[in-house]
Amino acid sequence: MGGCAATIQTLGRLFEVRDAAASLLALYLSIWLYEVGNWVSLSAEGAKVTFLLSGVLPVGVMGVGAGGTGFPLAKLAQVALCSTATLLAAWVARSKGFRLAGATLLGITGMNIASVYWEMLWMMSFIPVAFNEAIYLAMSAAIAWALLRAVPGNSVMAIEARPNRLA
Repeated sequence: MGGCAATIQTLGRLFEVRDAAASLLALYLSIWLYEVGNWVSLSAEGAKVTFLLSGVLPVGVMGVGAGGTGFPLAKLAQVALCSTATLLAAWVARSKGFRLAGATLLGITGMNIASVYWEMLWMMSFIPVAFNEAIYLAMSAAIAWALLRAVPGNSVMAIEARPNRLA
């Protein structure tokens, strides 16, 4: 019976490795979702948009001609679009049993929602940059914490101490 238990433990560890790999893929996907949302919103504003890439990683979107009166609404649409897509990806990850990837995506959704503040910083240039960064990080953490608490079984303790499903 010892060999069977060792096999079950090994399969459980393989599932955790798959979950960790899926969370890295989720992180990569979320960067693309955010930048595609940025591309869509700037294109809707009428800007000529170009992706900025560093290898296979999008590092930004450059829009020439953006910044008109609809710009704040376009940035809000970007945040709504990328947050919705990231929440959908989190739901898919959790439905496939990737709890860590789902938690990662929920945390990233918190950052996406808080980016409403970050995207509007150009209107608050009177606040020092370090203070703006602290506000953004606090908002991101609070929203991510609220999202993680709202989804049952998604606390860090539940992820680390989950029972072996194969046992």
